[in-house]
Formats: sequence, structure tokens, C-alpha cells
Amino acid sequence: MKNKILIGTGIVLSSLLAFTTIFNEACADQISNNVIAGDALQIEFDKLKVSGKPMSMIEIIPPSIPDSKNAAIELRLAFKLMNKGSDYYKNKDFIAKTIKNISTFSKLKEQNKIKKLLASEEVQKIFSYASKAANKPALNFNLDYSKGMDMPVPHLQKVRGIVRLLCIKASLEARGRKRELAYQTLLTAFKISFLLKDEPVIISQLVLLACDKLVIKCTESIVNNYGISSNDAEMLLAELSKRNLVKDMAKMLSGERLMFMSVFEKIITGNTSKELESVLSIINSLSSKKINYPLSISSKASIKNDYAAYLRLHSRYDKWFTMPFWKIEDRSTKQFIKDIPKSYILTRMLFPALIPIREKVAKAEQKIAKCKVMLALYMYKNKAEKFPASLDNLSPTFLKKVPVSPLSGKNFSYKLKNNNFELK
Repeated sequence: MKNKILIGTGIVLSSLLAFTTIFNEACADQISNNVIAGDALQIEFDKLKVSGKPMSMIEIIPPSIPDSKNAAIELRLAFKLMNKGSDYYKNKDFIAKTIKNISTFSKLKEQNKIKKLLASEEVQKIFSYASKAANKPALNFNLDYSKGMDMPVPHLQKVRGIVRLLCIKASLEARGRKRELAYQTLLTAFKISFLLKDEPVIISQLVLLACDKLVIKCTESIVNNYGISSNDAEMLLAELSKRNLVKDMAKMLSGERLMFMSVFEKIITGNTSKELESVLSIINSLSSKKINYPLSISSKASIKNDYAAYLRLHSRYDKWFTMPFWKIEDRSTKQFIKDIPKSYILTRMLFPALIPIREKVAKAEQKIAKCKVMLALYMYKNKAEKFPASLDNLSPTFLKKVPVSPLSGKNFSYKLKNNNFELK
């Protein structure tokens, strides 16, 4: 009996010893994987430092600006007025809601409604503040960049609203045969839009592109319907020539990268927020490996590998902004992320939203280039009393160089048609 007990005890002890050995080896493997993942991540950090890329938001936050030079001072006053009713319309937010919902001036009822709104004291003050803001050299709303992806940016929708309101004003001025005044209003709109260029976040730059698109569309409509003097064309051409969208967006990519680096850091350290918790819930719904706190060693290794992959891909994506769009090969999202392991959930979540931005920038460049050519064509016509036979005739008198299509790298298609032109 004693022998049986001893044998049984020996088997149990041997099993425990074997389990302990396997467990220790598994722990050692996890620790080893975590160290390897940490080393791989450090290599990506070192590459960023060597390339001179900023490693913290402090490095790219816009500097403080005195009130006398900060357009945010006047824009905040305009924002307050947009959230009020007018003498004619007492309900709160009427101005902002009306601007947002305007779709056409074709209906007489809508035209009268808008004319009444534009004549209101509140809107006249908005125009005054917008004009003052447009003539200031910089913009700083003192955003709380330390919040990263949780940072509120309520001013962006309101800036877009002011630009839309200015376009409405310009359209009605042109209809009222006040052409020169309409182009001054459009210049103000372009300047308000361009003030966003120094905010180091992607969303601000996308709003800038959206505002420019709106103003360019309004400019083209007014020019084609009412013509434009050479002085006004030169004025708008000079404003559009200030834009270097690819260069400006490339700088803002650093802000986007740093914000998402903070996401990875917060996940690793467990310093989460409500917004980040919602991101984690999405990750957990897509992955068989759940992320729970406190993080296990294997989870930390997985997040670090994901983090390193994100930085590697971002460096690849940065290069897209060092070359013309039409020279970029394999621009599809599917092609770009095909080599990312499916376990790198966060990287696979972030890049599909980021990749199309390069094409959006190219399309915005295309609109600007076409608008510049259009303005130059009218300057030529004002002098020669007809449009040129070829776009080559615009350089160097009206354009230093005739731009090519940023999308294709080819010359724009230009055809004379019934005393007008077709530009594609």
C-alpha cells in the first residue's frame, strides 16, 4: 500500500514538475517575445529620430500669437453671432442652420429669404469680423493637443460655415452686378480657408480642402457668368499661388502620426479614455486575442508589434508626399496593407482612412491648377479680346508656367468652343 502511495505521489510530483517546467518555458517565451517586440519598436523610433521627424506634439504645436495678429480673436466673435437668431428669425442657431441647408438660389422664395438674412445686423457683423480675420497673418485657437485623438475641434465646422456664408454673399453680389465686390468677398473666403494651414492635424487640413473646393466652385461660376477684370483675376491668382498642399499636408502627417502613437502608448500603459475604450472594444470584436487590463506580457508584445508595423507603414506613406501623385504605384488601400498580419488590428484599422488622403490632396491641387489657368485665360482675353489658341500662350505673361494635371501628369485638355473654352 505504501509503495502504491509513493508511486502515486511520485507521479503527481513529476506531473507538477513537468507542468512547472512547461509553464516557466512559456513565460520565458512570452518575455522573450515581448523583448524582441520592444527592440523592433525601438528600431522604428531610432529611424524617426535619424530622419528628423518630430517625436512629440510639443515640437509641432503652433507658437503663441499676440491677439493683434491672431485671426482666432475675430473668428470667435463671428462664431458667437452664428449661434444666435437674427432680428428677423429669433430661433437659436438659425443663421448656422440656414447656411448649412442652402442648396440653390433658383427659387425666388429662397433668394428673398437669404437676402433678408444677409441684411441682418448679426450677419453684417459676421462679415466684418471675417474680413478683419482674413487680414491677420496667423491663426491659433490654442487647442489642447495633449488630448490627442480626444481633442475637440468645434471651430472647424464654424469656419466652414463662415466660408459658405461668404460664398453666398459673393454669389448674390455678382447677381446684383457688384462684380468687384464679389471678388473681394471671395478673396476673404480664400484667406479664411488658408488660415487653417498651420493646425498640425489632418482634420483641419481636410476642412481647408473642403473650403477651398467650395470657394473655387463659386469663383468659377461667377467668372464664367459675369467675367472678371485682370486686376481681380491677378488678385485671386496670387492668393491661390500661396498654396502648397502636398508640402503642407506632409507636415500635418506628423501630427496625425504623433496622435496615434499616443493611442498605442496609452494602450500599452493602460492609461485609457472613453474614446480609446471604444477603439479597444472594436479591436476586441475583430480579434480572437482580447485586450484586457492589466495587459498580459503576450498582449504587450502583440501591441508593440502592431505599433512598429504602424510606424513602418507611416514612413512608407510619408514618401507619397515627396513625389507627384501620378508617379505613385499601387495606391489602393488593399495593396498597401496586404502584408500586414491580420493580428495587427489597430494598424489595419487606421490606414484605410489615411491612404485616400493623398488622392484627395491631388484632386484639390487639380481644382486649384484649373482655377489658376481659368483666371489666366480671362486675363489673356481682357488683353487680346479673345481666348488664346493654346494654353502655351499664357506663359510667361500670365502664368510663370502652365501647370499640368496633378492627377495624371499630363497637360490639361483645352478646346475653344463658341467664343468660350472647355478645360479638362
